Parts: sequence; structure tokens; C-alpha cells
Amino acid sequence: MKAMKMIIPAILFLTIFAGQAFAQWNISIDGTLAVLNKSDNTVTFFSLKTGEAVVTLPTGNGPHEGIISPDGKTLVVSDYESRNPSTLTVIDVENKKVTKKIELGSNRAPHGIMFLMDGERIIASTENTQTFSIVNIKTGRVETSINGRLSAHMVVITPDGGMAFGSSIREGAINVVDMKKGEYVKTIQTGAGAEGIDISPDGKEVWVGNRVANTISVIDVATLEVTATMVSKEFPIRVKFTADGKYLLASNMNSNEVGVFDVKTRKEIQRIPMLGSEIDKETGISLPASANPAPIGILVHPNNKFAFIANSRANVVSVIDLTRWKVVARIKTGNTPDGMAFSKLNIK
Repeated sequence: MKAMKMIIPAILFLTIFAGQAFAQWNISIDGTLAVLNKSDNTVTFFSLKTGEAVVTLPTGNGPHEGIISPDGKTLVVSDYESRNPSTLTVIDVENKKVTKKIELGSNRAPHGIMFLMDGERIIASTENTQTFSIVNIKTGRVETSINGRLSAHMVVITPDGGMAFGSSIREGAINVVDMKKGEYVKTIQTGAGAEGIDISPDGKEVWVGNRVANTISVIDVATLEVTATMVSKEFPIRVKFTADGKYLLASNMNSNEVGVFDVKTRKEIQRIPMLGSEIDKETGISLPASANPAPIGILVHPNNKFAFIANSRANVVSVIDLTRWKVVARIKTGNTPDGMAFSKLNIK
């Protein structure tokens, strides 16, 4: 999704965050949350022990998605708006500094990004050239580009690294590539505006948010067929499994809610609002009833107790308690937060 311009007037902005100094942070968990501020071309690292910002660092233009290496030490950011050449920004999390920019050559508009099993290479969906780029982060080289035949926006890979699935907004479909052979395999039609995508922890299913169709599709990884489609209103732009694989969260951008689906029954069991006076009181950060938070990015903490929702038009990340299905904290971010990444390191 292209970066949305910030439309909150300065007076409203001050109203929203007037109570920030009194914000509550009662969840104190391990790790560091990286939040990409699309309109600022920056990333901010937050301590999850305190909920406070540790450092803000520059990225390339339009940072949309980021991924942190399995050891928690390296953040790679897709600079989606970068052109001629398109770039990735690489950041040393522990030492809080940008270490390099990787140019992607003929590949354009990197967006979805995932680390491969070796922890040294990433796959990026380079949307404008309909390719998947495999990049070695240590050497800074593009090792190969796989023709995906569709303009993939987001990407996920199977746990064994054998296949990659990319979501194409324009075609309302998923393109599948064989990672070992470096070849296109199949196009799977899911629904208009296919964008959000995630793969179940056991690697058996891929769930897709079709944002225009207001549906979520389930793909069987073994057969590469759609096995179920559920309604998800309005505008399900991102989907994310909980760490145990029992539930799927869908950020409904236009209704300002997060839908919760029971994976086994394929039914929506909860809708969690991003607005409300009870939320304001609990979090200590108030949003006016007229606000339009626009929840997009979703990140689930490995402890499976909390999920983080980036509200791109309100400049806050909402924290959902996954046992109570409610917002229990908010974090003030930079302008237009969207992509997020988690590091197991507790940086200060």
C-alpha cells in the first residue's frame, strides 16, 4: 500500500496527544518494537519494558515493511518509495545505527520482506518489476531475482523455505514460486484487492485479506487451492496469525477495528475497536470520537499475550491483550506508522 499522507491538523494532533505524559504502561514485556514511520522516512525503536522510545533512525523513502533477523541484531527495511535505484536500509539494532544501504539494481519498489532460514539472506517482493529479490544482507548483493509474473505487494515463505507466496492487489490473486528451483509455480485467485497475507505456524495454510472484496481466503499449501472464504468488514488490509496458530487477526482499516477469527472453525469471534472512552482511560492516550485511526500493520509478540496494531492516521500503535481481546496500551509514534518488527534484544 502506498504511503498515506498525514491529514490530521496540528490542533487536532495536539488534542490527541495532550494526555501523553500520563499514559499508562502496565504490560512490561521483553523485547524491542521497531515501528516504521512512512511519512517521516524513519524507524523508531521502543522498549517494551517501558513503552518509551529509545531511538529514531533514518531509512530510505517510504519505509513500508521491516524484518529483524532471528538473532535480533539486524533490521532490514524495504524503502518502498525509493527509485533509481530502489534500496533496502540495514540497521544494527544493538548499536542503534544504520550500517548500509543495499541497491537492488533493476528490481523496483521493494515491499514485503522476510528473512530466509539461514538468517543472512532475505526475500523481498519487488513490486514494480514483478519479481522476488533474494538479497544477501552481509555482502549487500542481490543473489537472484525470481520472475513472479504478478506485481506482489506482500510475501510469506513456508517454514522449510521451499515456497514463497506473494499477494497482488491489482490482480486479486496470490502468486506462488518454488524457492529451490527459482521458478514461478501458480497464480491463485482469491478476491479483489488481495494484500494482507500470512502463513500458519505449521505451514499448512496461507490466509489472505482481500481488502476490496471484504473477505479473507484460506489457501491449502499442499494443494494450492482456496478451501474457504469468510466475510471481513471493512477493508481487511493485513492478517496475522497468533503465535499458537489458533487465531487470526485482521485489521479492518475502514471500520477501525481488528477482527479475530477462530482458525479451526473459520468463524469471526471478536471485533476489537481502536476507539473508545474506556480505551482512552486505560491507556492514558485519548483519541477523539471523530478520529479515523486506520489500523493497518499487525505484529504478534512471541509470548502470544499481546498484539501490536499500527494506526496509520492516528500516529499510535495500539496494544491488544490477546487473553481479554481488548486494547490495553497505546504508543505514540512518528507520522503514518505501518510496518513493524520485533527484536528479542532489550535495547536502551
